[in-house]
Parts: sequence; structure tokens; C-alpha cells
Amino acid sequence: MKHGFLHLLLSSVLVLSTSSAHAAGEKEDSKEDKPKSETSSFSDSSLSLKKEKQPEAAAGGGGSPVNFSAILILGNNFGFNQDNPLYSLSFTPQIFMRIPSLKIQSFVTTNVSLELTNNDQTTKYRELWLSDTLFRVDWNAWKIPGVDINMVLNNGFSFPTSKPSRFQNRLFAWTPGLTLNRQLYGFFVAYTFSFSKNVNTTTTATNNPDENEENALLPADRALTGPVAARRLEPELLNTGFGNVNYSFNNGFVFSYTVLDELQISSVFRVINGFTYRVAEGVPLGRRDFFVFNFDVTYQPWDLLAFSVGWSTFVPQLQPDAQSYYNPFWVSHYDNFTTGYFNLNFML
Repeated sequence: MKHGFLHLLLSSVLVLSTSSAHAAGEKEDSKEDKPKSETSSFSDSSLSLKKEKQPEAAAGGGGSPVNFSAILILGNNFGFNQDNPLYSLSFTPQIFMRIPSLKIQSFVTTNVSLELTNNDQTTKYRELWLSDTLFRVDWNAWKIPGVDINMVLNNGFSFPTSKPSRFQNRLFAWTPGLTLNRQLYGFFVAYTFSFSKNVNTTTTATNNPDENEENALLPADRALTGPVAARRLEPELLNTGFGNVNYSFNNGFVFSYTVLDELQISSVFRVINGFTYRVAEGVPLGRRDFFVFNFDVTYQPWDLLAFSVGWSTFVPQLQPDAQSYYNPFWVSHYDNFTTGYFNLNFML
């Protein structure tokens, strides 16, 4: 398997995870359930795909001036909490374009998921959920002499095709970043940093009330505060009390090891610190702080097909007491902060 492609997929993971969490408006010291748009399953499944059919942009060299490829991911995602079962199917297309002579690679991706259980989260039973759509461009700008560390500049945009982002009245999000990576004897180690700026039309999340709640962006008992009866009296958009995230800082590390040419083990740990819009002078900014962890094992016996299994944790940093920290690696919680997956990955 080829490590050079890992940083690109890792970056997509972190951008989409951040966007999904911020769109949900979750508070780290709140007892509200985490809105479940299956973005974490989608993101973590992307980590496992390191093998590509086309020459890498980082390698430079000859061949076609522009290379195109695609990856299709069929995912099985499941929770570990027996009191609140979760099982869903997901489909993730990823389309790539590379310009080897310029050391540039770009991609566009999204995700569709379908829950088959009646999980006590914000999704509805057997309702299709679409994630945000992400477009990224990476440029392998420079290799630090003497230590062979690659410096990759990242530039990404996400667009509000998901329900949580529309709930936040988001126009788009811009995420520039930097990746430093090093390959040595089958090991791949990377550090990533990015800054995400959300552009919203409102500073707080809103929702359009619907008498039957069938057309509401998110179910009232999870997404909104206040009695449902009172909410229905409002003819226009309602201020829900959840502050929209204005910007966030993201720091992360990735480690992978190629055991065999067909077998690779990967792990990711990331810290996300988000800040809401200031709603009034003198009012402190709200915080949205998260831990992200993924452990993945991928077996790729053929060029066109790979199998991935692993687990991912996407959890607020603080527990409801606002003092104790969650375990960032594994949380067997009613909210299914930790989920497992088994994926089929098709390379085209």
C-alpha cells in the first residue's frame, strides 16, 4: 500500500468531522445527545484507503498530465451500547484529480447513510441522511532537506448539503491547513493543523416549525429547546438557543504501519477547539471542543477491492459536569460516541 495518499484522506476526515459536530451545535458540557448524521462513520472509513491506481501527485514524474480516479465505500456501521442499538449502512463516493507535474491533488466527496435501527438519536428510522459536500486541494509544496519531511499545504471548502448545516443556516466553510509527514521503513507519521471558518447567515441555529414535524430539519425534542407547543406558535424561523460555531482550530496526529504489502494498520488522534459567534457585547464565546480517534485495519488483496474494519470515537472533551474529561479513545456511552465499522472499498 502507498502511504503518500494518506494525508489527503486524513485531511478530509478532519474537515468533515469538524463540520458535522459544529453543525449539530453540541455543547461539551451538555447532556444533549449527539446528533447522529453518520459523519463519523463516513470519515473514519476514508482512512483505510491508501492504495491508488494512478501515479501520486507528490511523486512528480511523467505520465498523463492529469489523472482521475475514484473510490466507492460501502459501509456497515454499528454502535456498542446494548441499551441504545445502532446499525446503519453508508455509501461514500470520492472522486480524485491529480496533476503530477505540479504535485497537486484534489478531490470531492460526500456521504449518504441509512439507519436500520430505531436508535435514540436525531436521525429517524430508515431515513436517508446526506453529509456535507467537501472539496479539497492539496499541494506538496516542499520537502525539508536532511530529514525528508514533506510539507503539504491544504485548502478545503465544505458546502451545506447536510441537515445539521442547514439547521445552522450555513453558507459554506473554508478550511486551510498544513500537513507534515514522514515515511520510513513501512511507517508513516503525520502532524496536521487546520483552521476552519464557517460562514453563516445567523449567529444561532434556527428551524422552520412544521405542525407534523415531518419537514423539520431536526426533530424538535433533540434539536430545539422549549416546549413543542410553544414552538408551533411561531410562524417564522425560531431561534433555538444553540450558538453557531464561528471558527475552530484542529490539531491531529496520524500513524500507520504496513505489515504486509496488502495489510495496513492505522490510527488517528485529533483535538478540535471551536468558538461560537459572539451574540452580545461582553458575553463570552461559547465553546465546542471534541476528541476524535480512529483505529483501522485494512486488507487489500486486489487492486480494485479492499476490506476495512475498525472503530471511531467522536466525543465532547468534557463530561456533563464540565470538569471531567471523556476517554478520547473509547466511550461505551448511551449516545454511541464510539462506533465500529466494516467497509468494502472499491477503487476505480
